[in-house]
This record gives sequence, C-alpha cells and structure tokens, in this order.
Amino acid sequence: MDKKLAAVVPAAGLSSRMGTFKPLLRLDNISLIEHTVKNLEIAGVDEIIVVTGFQKEAVIRALAGCRVTMVYNPDFELGMYSSIQKGIENISPGCSGFFLLPGDCPLVKPGTIIQLISQFDIKSNFKIIYPLCHGKRGHPPLISTALASEILNSAPEGGLRTLLKTKENIAINLPVSDSGILLDADTPDDYQHLLQEVHLDIIPTPDECRRLLDYYGTPADVKEHSYKVYTVASRFSEALETAGISLHHVLLNAAAILHDIAKVEADHVQRGSALLKSWGYNSVADIIKFHMDIPEEKTLEINETAILYLADKLVHGETLMALEERQKRALNKYPHQPDIQDNIKHRYEKAREIRDQVESVLGENICTILSNEVE
Repeated sequence: MDKKLAAVVPAAGLSSRMGTFKPLLRLDNISLIEHTVKNLEIAGVDEIIVVTGFQKEAVIRALAGCRVTMVYNPDFELGMYSSIQKGIENISPGCSGFFLLPGDCPLVKPGTIIQLISQFDIKSNFKIIYPLCHGKRGHPPLISTALASEILNSAPEGGLRTLLKTKENIAINLPVSDSGILLDADTPDDYQHLLQEVHLDIIPTPDECRRLLDYYGTPADVKEHSYKVYTVASRFSEALETAGISLHHVLLNAAAILHDIAKVEADHVQRGSALLKSWGYNSVADIIKFHMDIPEEKTLEINETAILYLADKLVHGETLMALEERQKRALNKYPHQPDIQDNIKHRYEKAREIRDQVESVLGENICTILSNEVE
C-alpha cells in the first residue's frame, strides 16, 4: 500500500501574543504562511490543508498560487485545537498520515519533511514521528490517521500536546540537523529571531534540489543536463581534493543541480539566482549567477564558481563534449551575428583557461580525469 500523506496547517488564530497577524508577517519578500506551505509542496506532501479563521480572506489571497485546500474554522477563537480538528476532518480518506505544521513555522527545511516521509511506515506500531534537533522535539510531527478519530472526539486541556503525551509508547524521534524545526513566531522576539535565521547560509540537499526543480517545472531535458553537469563537477571536485585543493563539495553539487532551475524563463540566470536567494540558499545563488558568463577575476583561481562554469561548458544536453566542439556548435547557430559569435568565443576562452588550470594542477588531461569518452 502506497503512503499518501497530508499536512494540516493552522493559520486561524488571533496572534494575540504577537500583536499582529502572524501568518502574513514577511520573511524577506515572502509571508510566513507562504514559506510554510511551499516547503511542504517542495517536499512532495500530497495534500495540504490550510485552516483559516481570523483574516480568512487575507490568507486566501496570500496563498493564491499555492496547491492547497482552504478550510474555514468558524470556532477559531476557541484555540488551535479546534483548527487542528477542522483540518483533520477534511483529510482525504486515502491518506495514511498527516503533518501538523502551524503557519508560523516557515524555516522547516523540505529535506526534513522528506526524511520524515521516508521513515513513515503504515504497518509500523509507531504512529507518531517527531523531528528532533539539539535534543528537542519540534515541528512538524507526522501522525498516523489511525489517531484521527481520537483527536476529533477529544477535548483535552492543553490541546493536542497533552493528548500526544499519552501516546509515548507509539511515538519515535527522528534526529535531524534542521534547527528550523524549533523556530516559530509566537512573539515579537521569536519573529526577530526568524529574521536573523533566514539570512544564515543554507545549502539544500540533493533531494531538496530535485524537489525544487520539480516544483518550479524545470523541463525533463534540462534536469537531465543538470544532473550530468553535477556528475562532471563532482568528479572534478574529488580529483582536485586529492591534489590538495579542497572545494565545498555540498555547495558545488547543489549549484550544479540547480544552475538551470529557471531555464524556461527569460534571463534564466538572474531569475534562478533570485529564486534561490528567496529560499535562503544565498551561496548557491551566488555561484549559479556566473554559470553562463564568468568575470575574469573569477577565473584566476580554482573555486566552486569556476568548476561549475567549466562543467556546464563541457556538457551539451546530456553529452560530455570537448570545449572546442561545443564552441563550434554554438558558433554555427549564429553564422551572421558577429557580436554574438565574439561573445561565444570569449566565454569558451575563459572555460579553456579554467580547464588548463585544472589540468596543470592534476597533471593529466580532463578526458582522463572524467574517465569518459569526449566527442
């Protein structure tokens, strides 16, 4: 039996401790509720139920472009438990579990949600999985729908937290490295902490990268190209490390997978960089903005930016190809446009400079380094 999972996102309360409506507070240029929902989308959660109440229409407008089911809780002033119940009532019958993620928890990484999904076993005796970071449980717990009836028919003092405390015998913890599970925006101080954390340098995992490509509708052929560039860049990185040049492998791998995330859009380089910055992936964004054309000063040393630039120029579609052949094909596309041809020649000259540096450091031809036949 395949597992189909939902998420219940309460966004209905009065935000009395904050003093202003929490879900619509901004984190850079995106509201907290948008961050929360989009992280669930990227992680591949099948059904996302947002429970509205106070400022219902404003929440609906904020999530107009998101894949969500909106449910109104007329009893929102009774507290979050009533909103949780309203959300659970609307989970599709085919769902075997659900995340509970309040709308003011915007920094839970999609990769954390993916890890929880991978650990969820319909047949297991454990019905609740908590993410655990620094020894503390956080959001979102993943709860089996086998507990839905009890939640719907209970009214414990202290809400869901009190009820779940009675279920420790069927609960497990999943250790994660994501401190975002511990952060919300209950108070102004909490919000200021979020504002500080969102600017920390974050690097997406390969799974998160793939989810991002799917989320933004990157075409299949572009994804295959990106994975090939990732393979080439990884081989360079591994070989260079043996020669004493240590690159940030995780950062380079993420940049390679995501460099063409916005390929279908005009000025895809700048658009892709802006998208990644909006998610807090600042270092990745800074690298991919130079994958089409790289400033002269960035070709003077072997770094992540230079290696991505070289790897991208060596891959035509999914095929590894010599720089000279790739340049020839590019020039043939613009036979009567000398300005474009000059630009192409300049770009490939810079790629050859990087290639020559890599070969000099490693003392061998890149064909040997890549262990592949080059056209």
